[in-house]
Amino acid sequence: MKMDYLLSCLGIRSAPPGHKHYRQGWINIECPWCTGNPGYHLGWNVEGEYFYCWRCGWHDTKSTIRKLAEGLDWRELSAIIERADGIPIPKGGEKRQQKEPEQLDLPSGCGPLQRSHKLYLEKRGLDPEEIEKEWGVLGTGPVSVLDGLDFKYRILAPIFWRGQMVSFQARDITEKSSTKYKACPTHKEIINHKDIIYLHPESLSYNSIIVAEGIFDVWKLGKRSAATFGIGYKISQVRILASLFDRIVILFDNEPKAQAQASKLASELSMLGKKAKVERLPNGIKDPGSLLLSDARKLAQDLLS
Repeated sequence: MKMDYLLSCLGIRSAPPGHKHYRQGWINIECPWCTGNPGYHLGWNVEGEYFYCWRCGWHDTKSTIRKLAEGLDWRELSAIIERADGIPIPKGGEKRQQKEPEQLDLPSGCGPLQRSHKLYLEKRGLDPEEIEKEWGVLGTGPVSVLDGLDFKYRILAPIFWRGQMVSFQARDITEKSSTKYKACPTHKEIINHKDIIYLHPESLSYNSIIVAEGIFDVWKLGKRSAATFGIGYKISQVRILASLFDRIVILFDNEPKAQAQASKLASELSMLGKKAKVERLPNGIKDPGSLLLSDARKLAQDLLS
């Protein structure tokens, strides 16, 4: 996609070299999705061919082009896109009706953390009040169902993207379930959780991040860490990490398969021009979530210093 050509045809200016929002390998423009001052926060990654806003996150290419070209005749826009190498757009000249914001369905019986949930978090070496306040976690009781799936007795971690809850993961607190983690059913997710990363909004204020596997690892390491929801990461997650951070420390579990994936992730981020490094946990520690809270926070501070 020759995005510079398309933007020129739409009369949209990009941040020039030397501007504070200019980044090599990106075309930065005013973001049509942002509220308030739009700035030059929306970037088009020239190599990866995707949009990402440094304030409000990832945006679908087709819907962003439509947003940028609001008011333009459909046929004229289609001709411009065709000349810019084409992006598949559904046939039909009608403007899309403005959709109501989508809302995520949660399992029944969700509510504030109860004593059993807090005791479980304390057993895992976490501060329940901190987790509830900073990460918005909820708990389920003896009856909790979504789409025919049983979510009873779990801690539910909302997954936010661009300020909206788009999915969730729920962890069994009884240690009796054969499925420790249950994710939101795929067809119920607003965005598939494996297409994004789990992180705290405050981490976006920094240019470095620790990447771990799961949500408990992040809770233990603190706000300057993120999770890929397991070692089977996707290219969309690699692109997001590369677009948000310049230095990435990968702290996966100590078992061989996880370490192989960590090395692979570091290599792919390095190819995107990022400083990526794999770090190992101290001997005898299985994963970051197994560390004492004070040790985990100290380790995170040392790795990012």
